[in-house]
Amino acid sequence: MGTAGQDLARDIEADTRRKCSGSFYSADEIMRAGRGPATDYFARLDRIKQDLTARHARGHRTLDLCCATGDHLLHHSQAVPVGVGLDFSLPFLGRAASQARQRQIQNAFFLCGNARRLPFPDQSFGFVYSFSSLYIIPHVGEALLEIRRVLEPGGAAVFDLGNRWSLCALVSRAHTETAAPCCIGVPAMKRLIADAGLEILSHRAYQILPLWGRKPKWLRPLLHPFWKSLLEKTVRGRMIDEWICQLPGVRILAFRHLFVCRREG
Repeated sequence: MGTAGQDLARDIEADTRRKCSGSFYSADEIMRAGRGPATDYFARLDRIKQDLTARHARGHRTLDLCCATGDHLLHHSQAVPVGVGLDFSLPFLGRAASQARQRQIQNAFFLCGNARRLPFPDQSFGFVYSFSSLYIIPHVGEALLEIRRVLEPGGAAVFDLGNRWSLCALVSRAHTETAAPCCIGVPAMKRLIADAGLEILSHRAYQILPLWGRKPKWLRPLLHPFWKSLLEKTVRGRMIDEWICQLPGVRILAFRHLFVCRREG
């Protein structure tokens, strides 16, 4: 990476850290775990991710990468020998540590760090997961390389990436008060995962429509709450949104791509 690319990445990270330290995202609101009706689209999506986490975390040293206030890691703490949460927001980490003390959870630890340069030895974890975060990290391929490095051979990773060629990415770019999106195309996702030495075990896609936001104005007909209420409905155990995103030619336009991967030997 050239000097200009490094400088841009540092600027993006500094801006996102500022927004995640209280200028936009607050420790009181950043996590969705346990909030809102169970039928809400994002609550359903969170359940899907947490079910995957529960399946792969059990019995393994686990890293919650970009853990925010640690709600997910604390929820799974009884199933793992040791859980570590890493984030770069000190307010988020302070809330996470406070919650661990209040709930007397002694096998969960929280550290400040950068997802592109993890402060852990090689092969430290049997399972790594990261949700709703990697698509605001510049040069995400470096984070994927780090995930592979800290995984044991045969270890699993579950994470989602954001598609730059999606309506949701367009809405994110229009809302400059939020963290700047660092999304990539779906072919690039698969290439970077392979380059990192991770094998894709499953790949699911979501959010064919943004389902949030107020801008840009010309997109407002597709930002109406009606679409969210429709796409969150379930048919044969899956949301309508996921069924649509499986259609030929549609997956490549969905925003959120959820991968289950394994570190190759």
